[in-house]
Amino acid sequence: MLKLDLFSRDHRYIPDGQGNEMREANGEKVFWSRGIGWVLASIPRILQYMPDDYHERDRYITLFKQLARSILDYQHEDGFWRTSLLDPDNFPAPESSATALFLLWTCMGNKSG
Repeated sequence: MLKLDLFSRDHRYIPDGQGNEMREANGEKVFWSRGIGWVLASIPRILQYMPDDYHERDRYITLFKQLARSILDYQHEDGFWRTSLLDPDNFPAPESSATALFLLWTCMGNKSG
């Protein structure tokens, strides 16, 4: 199984109510760029208030770095990301909210080190 280091909805994301996992039109799992942007933008803020000696601090830093590296693979030539990371043709318009959040985490992550 391919490991993407991205966040997907949990097992409860079942819109059809039949226990079938929600998939994109191309059959890929749903990876919503804006949702991932919220996660990435929140981690530096969490770290800002987290004590340096907190036992889970390194976990958050590692998560941030892994997610930040993974998301770069899905940026398009125009500089934007699409709504669906694994099915960009489903909603092909540039996703400005996610792109702004990714820019925010770049600035916040660099500022935080």
